[in-house]
Amino acid sequence: MKKADQYHKWVEWSEEDQTYIGRCPDLITGIHGDALVARDPLQRHLVGHVVMADIHPLPWLLGDFTHIAFPEFDELPESLDAPFLLIDELLAEDLELKLHAAYFRESLQIRGQADGTALLYLRVAEFRKLFPGRVPEFIPELTPP
Repeated sequence: MKKADQYHKWVEWSEEDQTYIGRCPDLITGIHGDALVARDPLQRHLVGHVVMADIHPLPWLLGDFTHIAFPEFDELPESLDAPFLLIDELLAEDLELKLHAAYFRESLQIRGQADGTALLYLRVAEFRKLFPGRVPEFIPELTPP
């Protein structure tokens, strides 16, 4: 079993229905559990940035969250750190230079037939209780003063 298989997928193909079925992580959307929001309803207002060329169907899937931004690469906020980020894998190397916090990081394929993958970053400060014992996969490099 691949490491990614133990986590929820965003969207997957249903052979039975011959269509894509949206299955969002318990951590973010609440379609299948709403673990984070169940602990604190204010988590519905988490800030998140989705930096990808093709964002479909994410605005629909994340529509219940009030502070999700879908900035273009050349219009990124000054501070990219946020409780969660979803970044096109091709942009990750450049964008990781803008991160100052530790994150759990997971590779995802948003749609089964889509080219490329995305990286989901979950900031440790907000998500550590949901991943007991897990070591952050991304820790920013310290820059000398």
